[in-house]
Amino acid sequence: MPTQIAEVEDGPLPTRLINIGSADGKQNPFLWECGGSEGCYAALSYCWGTSTPFTTQIGSYKDRLQGFTLDELPKTVRDAVVITRILGLQFLWVDALCIIQGDSNDWQRESSKMDHIYGNASITIAATASKDSNDGCFVRRTTPLTNSVPLRSVCSNSDETGTMFISEKLGSVHEILDRSPLNNRGWCLQERVISRRIIHFAQDQMYWECQKHCAAEDGTIIEDQNAPKRCLNFGEVSFREPTFATVMRSWHTIVTEYSMRNLSCSSDKLPAISGLASQIAKRTGAEYLAGLWRQDLPFGLLWQASHGEGKRVTDKWRAPSWSWASIDGPVNSQGYRAGAILLDKILDEAVTLSAEIHLAGQNPFGEVIDALITIRGRTKRARRASTKKQFDYGGWVGNVSYEFPILNDKGLAIGDVVFDYGLEKKPESFDCLLICKGHTKTGDLRCYVLIIACASRMDHYMRIGAGYMTEDYFQSCDSRIITIV
Repeated sequence: MPTQIAEVEDGPLPTRLINIGSADGKQNPFLWECGGSEGCYAALSYCWGTSTPFTTQIGSYKDRLQGFTLDELPKTVRDAVVITRILGLQFLWVDALCIIQGDSNDWQRESSKMDHIYGNASITIAATASKDSNDGCFVRRTTPLTNSVPLRSVCSNSDETGTMFISEKLGSVHEILDRSPLNNRGWCLQERVISRRIIHFAQDQMYWECQKHCAAEDGTIIEDQNAPKRCLNFGEVSFREPTFATVMRSWHTIVTEYSMRNLSCSSDKLPAISGLASQIAKRTGAEYLAGLWRQDLPFGLLWQASHGEGKRVTDKWRAPSWSWASIDGPVNSQGYRAGAILLDKILDEAVTLSAEIHLAGQNPFGEVIDALITIRGRTKRARRASTKKQFDYGGWVGNVSYEFPILNDKGLAIGDVVFDYGLEKKPESFDCLLICKGHTKTGDLRCYVLIIACASRMDHYMRIGAGYMTEDYFQSCDSRIITIV
C-alpha cells in the first residue's frame, strides 16, 4: 500500500469534514466547516451495523467543532483516521459526523450531494469486510495455506530460477468484493461507482480499485471493472461520449444490481441511488421521474419484479406503482423493455402525455411523496391461465415458475404476464395497456403491455405487472387516456 497519495488535485470540499488532528496527540480531531474551500480529503464507505455510532447531533454540533478524542470513535472510523494519516491527507468525510443526524433539513441537503462527496474525494476508504462500525477496517485475516514451488525460467537462455507461491483463494476478486458485507448495502453501490479511487480492506487482503482496473495486495491485477462501475465510468474522459441508449442500458444494469441490496430504512430507496441519478441527468439532460427517465418512456415502464417475488410497499407509500422503487426485492429493470427496444418496426406505441412528481425535500432525485403519469394508449381486458408456466433447468435447480400464460378470447395462450408482487391470489382477469406493438427481426409480432388495475383514486389506475403477447390483441381497440399512480 502506498504511504502517500501522489499528485492529487485540489477539488471542492464538502460542507463539513473531519480534521484528523495530529498523530502525536497534540491536536485532537475536530469537525471543520469547509466554507466553500478547495482541497484534498478521503471519504469513508462503511456499514453502521447494529451499534450506535459516534454521531453529530443538533445538540452536540458545537462540541464536535471543538474536538473529540480518537477513543470516542467507533473502531472503523478510528481506523479510517489512521489510514488517512498514512496516506498523507488531513481531512476525512464520515456520514455519521459530517451530516447532522436527526436534522431532516441537513440530511436532505447533504444526502443530495453524494455524487460530489465521493466523486471529489481523493480516495475512498472502504471497510469492505466489516459488518459493523465497531469491526474496524483491519479485520482478522483468514491466512490461506501457501506452498512454494521452485521454477526454472524458460523465457531466456539463462539458468535463472525463481519461486512461484500457490495459495488457497477465498474466490475471485469480484466474488470477494461483490459478496462482502459492505457491498450488500444499498447506499454503498453509488459510493463505489462514483469514487475515483478506492482502497478495499477485505477479508483476505487489501484491494485497489480505480477507473481503470482493480489490483490486489498479492499482485493480482484485474483489468476489467465490476459491472456497475464499468457501466458508468464517470471518472474517465473518453473521445466519444456514450449515446443516450448506452447510458440508459447502464442505468438499468445499475438498478437491477441495486434492487438486490439491503437498506435499513425503506424510505431511502430513491435517496440511496440519487447520486448516480444526478450524474446521469447532468450527462444526458434527461428528466428524472422517481427512478425512471421521461426520455426512456414508455419502454422504461416494462421492468419486471424478478420471478414475481417482489413485494410492493404497502405500509407507507414510497413510490408510484409504475416505478421499480415501489417494490421491495429484486427487479429486472430491463425486463420486457429489452425486447421492446429491439423491435425491427414499431406499428403502435403508447404516448406519455404528462408526469407529475412531488418531492419530499430538496433533493430532486430523492424521496417523493406523490407521483402520477398520464398515458394515451389502447387497453383491453385479458385473462390468464390458472397455473404458472414451468421451466426445467436440468433438475439440479428445480422448476422455476413465475410467469402466467395470457389467454386470448378463444382460450389459447398468446403470451405471458409477470405480476409485480407475490399476492396469494392473483387476479384471474385484468386490464392490459398496450405499450408498443411491432415486429421482431424475424418477422414475429410482439405486443408489450402493462397490467393495470383500478386504484383507490377515482379514474386512476395502478400497475400490477407487465407482459407480452404474440397476437394483435388490440386491433379493434380505440386509444384512451389513463392516469397511473
